[in-house]
Amino acid sequence: MNAVKLLQKYKINVTDLRLLIIDEFIKSKDALCYDDFASKMNKTTFYRNIELFESNNLLLKIEINGKGYYKLNTGSNALFVCDICHHTKGIDLPKIDNLHINSVLIKGVCDECEEEE
Repeated sequence: MNAVKLLQKYKINVTDLRLLIIDEFIKSKDALCYDDFASKMNKTTFYRNIELFESNNLLLKIEINGKGYYKLNTGSNALFVCDICHHTKGIDLPKIDNLHINSVLIKGVCDECEEEE
């Protein structure tokens, strides 16, 4: 998937910062928050772009303990969230006949946290 084509598909003007943000989402199968971005850009500018992407249905927002995480909107989205470390992981959503599911949030304990107990 190409960041330029993705922004153009959603009729969003292409800028260097938007390309940087979208490239990170393309690389990650997991939901991301501001803290996950290696280049710490201005927080206000980051969230202004995130709101633009979300309003154009390019990103989906998942709120975990009051913190916003975002994921590319691929149509059917399933996300696992660890109750202990809050790490998120995208998972494949099985196709279910006669149902058109947009998103699912599954909570539990990841393998790493399970081993520590």
